[in-house]
Amino acid sequence: MNKTENFFVISNYNMDPYPLADYAKDYVIYDQTDDPKIAKLNADRKDPRLIPFPNTGHNHIVFFKYIIDNYHNLPEMVAFLKGNIIGRHVTQDFWDRNYNNSHYTF
Repeated sequence: MNKTENFFVISNYNMDPYPLADYAKDYVIYDQTDDPKIAKLNADRKDPRLIPFPNTGHNHIVFFKYIIDNYHNLPEMVAFLKGNIIGRHVTQDFWDRNYNNSHYTF
């Protein structure tokens, strides 16, 4: 797998976000997990790019927070992603063909 230059902003809930994060050279994960087992797994990694965040039920709040907090220093290319995108929202095949796009992809 080739890691993309696209910066990933991942809104995560009760998933292991690292299989998704592994596709990017750089990322941030807003972790809204409330499952104790997954929360411990994520916390044990001691990754400064994993930010605990209250679960609001809406990933858009996470994405807006990232934009507001980084408004004057946004990466050239950003992918706003849900932690469960592969398998729930897109197929692995679709993902593999598109994760490195440098244009808007819905």
